[in-house]
Amino acid sequence: MRILLSVIFLLSLTFPCLAQDPKGPIQSYKCPDEVQCKQRLYNNVNSNSSDQTIGTIHDVKCCYKLPTGCRPWHCDGDTTNQEYWMAKCDETFPECKSDHAGYTDPFCTAHFKTYF
Repeated sequence: MRILLSVIFLLSLTFPCLAQDPKGPIQSYKCPDEVQCKQRLYNNVNSNSSDQTIGTIHDVKCCYKLPTGCRPWHCDGDTTNQEYWMAKCDETFPECKSDHAGYTDPFCTAHFKTYF
């Protein structure tokens, strides 16, 4: 039993995400404070597609929470969600609304960097 408790204690010191309080996010875990606005690009030769970054919104406070990682709505007091940030991308970067002759979706998706 002591060995098991020692291992759990060492893991919690080594990996801060394992020591998370189940009631909320780890506010001190360092997340990149940015949102990348990406648009899906379709290749007309075949069915392959990829994401292209249209722009980045900086100074967006993000906090870490399992299992999804860094998100603004994981921070205390933030009431935003994925749809809010998608709309913010479209507002901040008007080119997100263009479908570029049918080769892209006419909207951007918000992407948040996540570190494990």
